[in-house]
Amino acid sequence: MDTKAIEKTIKLLAKVGLFFAKADGKYTDKEENFIAKFIDRLAGDGDDRKEAEALLEGYLDKTFTLDEIIADTKDLLSGFNETEQGVITLMLNGFIDQVIEADGKESAAELKNYEAWQKAIAE
Repeated sequence: MDTKAIEKTIKLLAKVGLFFAKADGKYTDKEENFIAKFIDRLAGDGDDRKEAEALLEGYLDKTFTLDEIIADTKDLLSGFNETEQGVITLMLNGFIDQVIEADGKESAAELKNYEAWQKAIAE
């Protein structure tokens, strides 16, 4: 992935992670730690990591909608071929699963939004 694609992916992961973590009305330390560590690994070391941490911090007080998350996901995927889209979608599914499970509770709101996201991305 080129630098621009990695930046878009990190932005999407931050938004998606926060959206699903907050879907049940609570944003726990476990969810926050999982999202931050996942993004840190993708960003790597140095300035990219600092930028990713600042981005996540800047998104904390923002509210994202499911429609926005879906549109951003489709926008990211549009820059890749079909095989790459499949790999990225698989990674996003795993990421969302882990965000939902991070606090040890799966809420109806999290699962409903996840199913709606999956359906929209499959279209």
